[in-house]
Order: sequence, then C-alpha cells, then structure tokens
Amino acid sequence: MGGIVYPTAEGLYPIYGRKRTLEVESYLASLVEMFSETFIFLVWDNATTHTTKMLSPFFHQYQKRICPVFLLTYSPRLNLIERLWRQRRADITRNHSCLSIKEACEAVVQWLENLSFSKFMSLMSLNGEEAIS
Repeated sequence: MGGIVYPTAEGLYPIYGRKRTLEVESYLASLVEMFSETFIFLVWDNATTHTTKMLSPFFHQYQKRICPVFLLTYSPRLNLIERLWRQRRADITRNHSCLSIKEACEAVVQWLENLSFSKFMSLMSLNGEEAIS
C-alpha cells in the first residue's frame, strides 16, 4: 500500500504480505501517526478492503483526523496513478512472477529509474504546462 501527500510528495509505503482489513487499518493508523498535526483527506478507490464496514470503528474513532473520499467506481481521469500501475504490471509482472518481495521491489525500483519523464507524463495524460502549474 502507499500514499502520496499532495503537493509535497511525502508518503508512506509499507509492504504487507496481504491486503486485508487488518493491514488497511494498520496503514491508516500509521498515516494518522505520521501526520499527527494534519487533517487527512484520504482519496482512494472502492476496493473491498477500503469500503468494508469493518473500518467504520476506525473512522469513527478518528473522525476529527481523517476523512475518506471515495473516487467514482470507474474514474481513470481522477485516479491517474492507475495508468502508471497498469503499465508497471505490463512491463514487470505480466508473464513473469517474482520469487520474493525483495525481487519484486527491486524490479519496481529499476523500472521507475528507467521510466522516462516523457513516458511518465504521457501515462498521467499530462503535458508540460499542466505539470508546472
């Protein structure tokens, strides 16, 4: 899981072996702790681990600290990072499986290091002027 703070690009990117409600709640607790002086608008998709009623007690407990904002069910123009992830899957994990988390992480880092800025901009549907403003 991971998240980016706009516009500073700070983030939190823990690696979990699974993505269940327990791990999502742990991630959210880490966000609240990491940004202890900031109210968090959490923009995320409608994955079942995000929308489960099991997270209701957490959001109720931290309602003065964090507010989930859900994207529309299918919103590629709002959730641009999905295009980047789709390309990453195509380039790294399609027709290949990593034998360990370490190998997968190394492959992702290498892929990002070799991703040109123009390719990144294209995947994000941005031109140079949009990126500057």
